[in-house]
Amino acid sequence: MQGGFTMRMLLTGLCAAGLVAGAALADDLILVVNKGEDTLALVDAETFEVMATVPTGANPHEVYPSPDGRLAYVSDYGGAQGTSVTVIDLDTASATASWDIAPNRGPHGIWVSGDGAHVWVTTETSGTVTEIDAATGEVATVWHTGQAVSHQLIPTPDGAKLYIANIGSGSVTVITRATGDVVSIPTGAGAEGIDVSPDGSEVWVTNRGDATVSVIDVASDTVTATFASGGLLPIRARFTPDGNEVWVSNANSNNVAV
Repeated sequence: MQGGFTMRMLLTGLCAAGLVAGAALADDLILVVNKGEDTLALVDAETFEVMATVPTGANPHEVYPSPDGRLAYVSDYGGAQGTSVTVIDLDTASATASWDIAPNRGPHGIWVSGDGAHVWVTTETSGTVTEIDAATGEVATVWHTGQAVSHQLIPTPDGAKLYIANIGSGSVTVITRATGDVVSIPTGAGAEGIDVSPDGSEVWVTNRGDATVSVIDVASDTVTATFASGGLLPIRARFTPDGNEVWVSNANSNNVAV
């Protein structure tokens, strides 16, 4: 995505971060993690009726569906000491597996590769990114970010690189999967929300402590721009499918900047 950032405000009475962080779309369902109840709620996307509630591991924080919409993968944070990912069958609304990623602790950000073959999860306490074989549930690779509070992650569309927002270090870590190279890029205080443009050319990250958004060029892995987020405590960013807009949720000012 090229060009300037035009700011528009969408005021909302809801915390936009809660909607984006706790929900992911799988076919006609909205998936919502209930951190305090240790469950995943399956909500009808048209009627907003809770269709089922499925037990997970302790203190689930994020969820992401498989590309075919059959499964959901939940990171079980466990008060920063968890070591599991729960696999849920969405057809039967039941947990089918609990994958152990110990000794890595505090699983948080989670994503699935475009072909469904791999699941990636960050661990805040251990400062790692774990790649799991989705067919077997076995840990395939572990990368150390060397940063504090590795929170959210996003892959490039081709899966060649992983970008991780590190809240404690105010940085984004870049992992090149083919070589195993790991580099970190300073962005701003409290780097948290992160997304990649549909064409894979840019990564945008919200810096909640600075109330800014930074743009990273994927080809060079350098910050090309940083600007005000249009609100207070920006904690999530999402591109629209056409790549023409980025929506930023500002939790402490109850608005979404576009």
